[in-house]
Amino acid sequence: MPRILVLRFSAVGDLVVTGSAIQALRDALPDAELLLGTRSALVPLLSAHPALDGILELEEDELLLSYLARIRARAPDVVLDLHGSLRSHSLRLLLPEVPFVHIRRPGMLYRAAVGLRWQRASHRDSREQRQHAAVEKLVGRTLPPPPLRVWVDPAGRAPVAEKLGELGDRPLLALSPGAAWETKRWPEEHWVALAGRAQAAGWQVLLQGSASEERLCARIAGTVTGARSLAGISLRELPALLERCAAVVSNDSAPLHIARGLGVPTIGLFGSTDPGLFSLGKVEVLREELPCSPCSVYGRRSCPEKHFRCMKELAMDRVWTALERIRSTL
Repeated sequence: MPRILVLRFSAVGDLVVTGSAIQALRDALPDAELLLGTRSALVPLLSAHPALDGILELEEDELLLSYLARIRARAPDVVLDLHGSLRSHSLRLLLPEVPFVHIRRPGMLYRAAVGLRWQRASHRDSREQRQHAAVEKLVGRTLPPPPLRVWVDPAGRAPVAEKLGELGDRPLLALSPGAAWETKRWPEEHWVALAGRAQAAGWQVLLQGSASEERLCARIAGTVTGARSLAGISLRELPALLERCAAVVSNDSAPLHIARGLGVPTIGLFGSTDPGLFSLGKVEVLREELPCSPCSVYGRRSCPEKHFRCMKELAMDRVWTALERIRSTL
């Protein structure tokens, strides 16, 4: 029985997407022992994935040589590198006795050209497709790609139920106004307008975000009577929250991928990044068609054109129309 170590150290949304490749590997090799190597802070995202036999956690501030020793102790027969980071490349050099199969990442020339604004960002194949190709290379044959699915850790459900309390019969709408990069964020005033309109129309509006986005979510919720913020909940609790929602509106960030993996109707707002980076399936993607957008592979700290039109001009009415289509199906 082969022991396979799958590496993906960051980030939140990218690790969620990796769940599809892990499932494809399990479907192809049902008797293999599958281990995931990732940062300890991100473990809750895939702790409930039924295809995994274990997780080799990289502790915060752990030295690479320490982690290397623990990998050697588990004696993997092959490593599937689905990250392609400096850390995973270093492990490859330090483990010459173990075969590595790695994901094909966008080339350096392409990333440099986008970074220098010589060309717009575009992806001929998505991250899921590139991860799946790496799985096929490892097993040596073509495989049907499984859909993205997120499994909720049961330990996250009770804390979420306690925080939500009694909600009545209003459908839950989660708004996720944050993102790691500033140019991925739909302007705050647009979120305020959407939250107010949704709450008035009968939705129960919940603002959701990371601990660093608590102030942003609190400001938006504070402008709308009845809206609430649950920003700062744990990664174990986040899927348990989103599975209870009737719809999710999110920037290009992790909640979008968790929601679509749960099968929750999702609206994704894109500006500086290309939605083609992911296989978004049934997500309703909204973006403005501008000559300068998308302008980055993964995001930027500020708009290189200094106008940020890609997000400012994405009208609230467009998002509301998409949300109304979801409401009509409930």
